[in-house]
Amino acid sequence: MGRANLAGGPFQWKSCDRHVPSRPPFQGKSRAFCRVRGPELRPKARSRTLRVSNLGSLTAPHRFCLKSAETTLRPVHTVHDDIERILISEQEIRAGIDRIALEITSAYHERDFTVVAVLKGSCVFASDLIRRIPVPLELAFLAASSYGKGTTSQDLRINFVPLDSEIAGRNLLLVDDILDTGRTLVRLKREMLDRGAKEVRTCVLLDKPSRRSVDFEADFRCFEVQDLFVVGYGLDFAGRYRNLPYVGALKTAAFERLQGAR
Repeated sequence: MGRANLAGGPFQWKSCDRHVPSRPPFQGKSRAFCRVRGPELRPKARSRTLRVSNLGSLTAPHRFCLKSAETTLRPVHTVHDDIERILISEQEIRAGIDRIALEITSAYHERDFTVVAVLKGSCVFASDLIRRIPVPLELAFLAASSYGKGTTSQDLRINFVPLDSEIAGRNLLLVDDILDTGRTLVRLKREMLDRGAKEVRTCVLLDKPSRRSVDFEADFRCFEVQDLFVVGYGLDFAGRYRNLPYVGALKTAAFERLQGAR
């Protein structure tokens, strides 16, 4: 027996599976729950019941029906449902970041440098990366966009850059989510050098060499990927999917649905 708060007020629960110790709903091993007092949480005859192993790290679609005095939630659509397949898992991402963090540490261990994260796509990657680099560094941000609503690169817009005092005379490491045609990083590197940076190197999570339209290679890269439109781990489509913990290929149906909604 236990107690928790949900929309609609506190309630008590008990496990309908006698072989599993009672825990709060949505935690621990899969089980169904039945009502004791307060809002009702029970399987419905024509609804699929919640089956969750760890709600905080969903990696597959989950369905549930939660009934209270005010609302009933029918099968819930999650961002995971729109993924055709996982291309780079959470474990592989961690290993890739560990590897390039060692390379970056070796390259900068005897000199000061500033990591310049290109927003918004690199926010997740950059935050994980800098925590694996044990040498002193500074952090700055730069905003640029080139994709818009579609899946092909368009004209680059630089929305803001670091202060001149964060650029002039500094060793900069530009961190971006993906190296595609190469035009974005070429433009940003030139912009930083024009503003007085001493040196500019580049680091990317993903590299699509088959898409390159200019002669440019990143100094540090985690993974090479095929010519697919990928999302997750900071990469988005139409503003969605940045919160996926892995990198995946988007389903055609999801792409068409979001395109039609714009």
